[in-house]
Amino acid sequence: MSKIAYQAVYDELHRRIRERQLLPGELMPGEKRLAEEYQVSRTTARKALQLLSEQGFISSRAGIGWEVLRSVSGPKAPPRPWTIGIDPIVPGWGAYYQELLMKGILDTAQLGGCRLSVLDNRDPKTLNVNGMDGLLMMWTGDENYAPYAALAEKGLPIVFINRQPENPRFSFFSVDYTHEACRAVEYLLLTGHREILMVTGGGASMALRERGYFQAYAMRNLTPPAGLVLRDPEVDELADVLKTRRPSAAFLLFGCQTPIFAMAAERAGLRIPGDISLICFDDMDSVAGVSFPVSCIRMPLFQMGQAALKHLLQRMERPETAPTRQIVGAELCINSSCRTQGS
Repeated sequence: MSKIAYQAVYDELHRRIRERQLLPGELMPGEKRLAEEYQVSRTTARKALQLLSEQGFISSRAGIGWEVLRSVSGPKAPPRPWTIGIDPIVPGWGAYYQELLMKGILDTAQLGGCRLSVLDNRDPKTLNVNGMDGLLMMWTGDENYAPYAALAEKGLPIVFINRQPENPRFSFFSVDYTHEACRAVEYLLLTGHREILMVTGGGASMALRERGYFQAYAMRNLTPPAGLVLRDPEVDELADVLKTRRPSAAFLLFGCQTPIFAMAAERAGLRIPGDISLICFDDMDSVAGVSFPVSCIRMPLFQMGQAALKHLLQRMERPETAPTRQIVGAELCINSSCRTQGS
């Protein structure tokens, strides 16, 4: 060992306590075992244990051994398993969005020894977080951040996925909606499309996505077409616009709008991509009702779920961990639902 032998043993034991491999109330390995594990003398192992004791992390119990008193991060941590509050599944979104996030979250929860508790957050003002050690939120809108901010002020760690709240006490993992939407529309413009229909909707991220649509036109000194931005249209309304205006491409800001768009295009007598090219947010390959490969902005949802929960666990186990604000990249996947205009 390059360090003084007892210091190296101390550092390793300190790390194991800090990372909760050794929990409060648990007995430390004995001197003999430590000496064998780190190939040092029992005297050296004893010195490392004494140093941990002097700093208040362990205590000697006569006839029993050394007991872990607290985590390195501060006061005694709550016993495992950690309980983490999450959003309920939203009907209609599971198959292509929340289900993928939850797979990453569940994978990490299993490895991290924590349990998930679904919150009733229909009214954030009456949110009950009793017994929760942290919150992992996927659906909260801008109008509902205030109650969560009050909880964060009290020390409850909160991580958002695909939301970008300004409060510095919140952590978030999100794609850059404006940038990704701009990339998609820019691709359509580069391949000759000018009359691009945008189908939008409600939700916290829609304004950011819509901004990307207009930004792409501005970057090429083009004027966006008037009357081709539709918000939550019914099939008949969408079909009428497709039939009368005949845009050459469409950009859907919600993946769940794809089946409705396909029905409207059929009613308008338009073929995809022969008559109209199509790109949407979210990967719709495995969704019922979508029978053709759709070009899309594919977000790394599984990885985002993993990363968000790992960070939340770190903040719970080590309260001195600073909140993080991470923008993750998405993938623009172009396939047979798009064609070059005029080809």
